[in-house]
Amino acid sequence: MTIPIRCPCCGGTGQMPASFTALQVRVLRQRSGLTWKQIAELTGYSATTLSHLGGTDNHKSPGAMVAFLALMKERMG
Repeated sequence: MTIPIRCPCCGGTGQMPASFTALQVRVLRQRSGLTWKQIAELTGYSATTLSHLGGTDNHKSPGAMVAFLALMKERMG
């Protein structure tokens, strides 16, 4: 007999809750020591678009998220 186990983070949907993702984004940005304006200059996205990544609204740009994560990986290893 197999007992189904659901992921405690995504509940089996494969998608992280917006609040969890937003928290991770805010922590990464703070640890990088960069402002949203500085990140905007480095990624080519507006500071407003990027700041939405750190919020729980549904206005997140997938492209901005990829650019943000690539920059964080580059800066923080």
